[in-house]
Amino acid sequence: MPNPGDTGIDAVRDRFRFFWSRDSSTIARYRDSSEDEAPPTPAESYTSEDGLLPPAHMMPKQWTRKRSFIMCGAVWLAMLLIFILLNLVLLLAREVWDHTSGDFGEASLVVPIPCHSHNDYWRKRPIYDALEAGCIGIEADVWLYGTELFVGHNKWSLREKNTFTNLYIDPLVRILEQRNANLNNSFKRAPEGIYEANPVQTMILLVDLKTGGPETWPQVVRQLEPLRERGWLTKVVNDKIHYGPITVVGTGNTPFELITENSTYRDAFFDAPLLKLDGHDFNPTNSYYTSVSFKKAIGTVWFGDLTEAQMTNLRNQVKEAHLRGLKVRYWDLPAWPVSIRNHIWDVLIREGVDILNVDDLKGAKKEWDLRGWPKFTANSTMPA
Repeated sequence: MPNPGDTGIDAVRDRFRFFWSRDSSTIARYRDSSEDEAPPTPAESYTSEDGLLPPAHMMPKQWTRKRSFIMCGAVWLAMLLIFILLNLVLLLAREVWDHTSGDFGEASLVVPIPCHSHNDYWRKRPIYDALEAGCIGIEADVWLYGTELFVGHNKWSLREKNTFTNLYIDPLVRILEQRNANLNNSFKRAPEGIYEANPVQTMILLVDLKTGGPETWPQVVRQLEPLRERGWLTKVVNDKIHYGPITVVGTGNTPFELITENSTYRDAFFDAPLLKLDGHDFNPTNSYYTSVSFKKAIGTVWFGDLTEAQMTNLRNQVKEAHLRGLKVRYWDLPAWPVSIRNHIWDVLIREGVDILNVDDLKGAKKEWDLRGWPKFTANSTMPA
């Protein structure tokens, strides 16, 4: 006599097979039954030994393909709603951050360090976060639409209020006006820079042109006028460099010929390509940085350290740049793991790289304090 428990298991198994079978007539009800016997109904599968059905609320509903599709649709709809809700929260948070007032009230406590705030416009407070970390370099990617310059990583991230003037020119003017408000106009003194710990330290404003250079660069020059008319831009007059609180450097699609078209006066400089210095007259009167992708110039870092060949390339590149009087900057540095990133930073500083391209401002400041890397005190300034 078959075990009733086994019969119930077989019935459930056969129901499962029947549901997924294209030809239900071939599904046998029991393991030892003939193929001609029809599969059990849901009620038969759950009938007790005395032939009575359980209460209706205990009867499981038959799982059909339609119910499967409905359940999948409900899951996807729930995920979509969660995604939309998350984006709304992020949008509201971004609006709050955008309205955070910029302030650099602790300028007297910050000692400048040779770090460059990469993609500075992505930060909670563009310019101000970099200044509080002590960075002497900030970066703005600019796009020309009409006669206005917008700042953003790509054209889809551009916003109407994030213009070059709003994010960078106006804040720099406000900061420098506060720093130079107490100067006695009766004496002809050079304007002071942003950092009180080193008033002669210049701030490098790296302008990365994303749209056509011949059209975009003249608009950049025009919008620099508030800094220019106050005498705050580093300039070259008759081949002599006069450092100011702000040094403007053009990169990306910036045309070198537009930088150098005026042979007697210029107040913007070029970011020379580090791997293409030969055959060009790149010098401190027309260029400030010489930059290149770290991965392209040095290569991938395997096993946490540079090889001898990579170290040789690094030293040769730094030496060639310094012979021309240019500042070396590598971008696209390793970012993870953090231990390898910090080690590469240490190697670059020890080998004479002039400025670190960083995304993690707090991490860079922490490493400077822990490792005792050089800082720009009153007696140690980058242009000197």
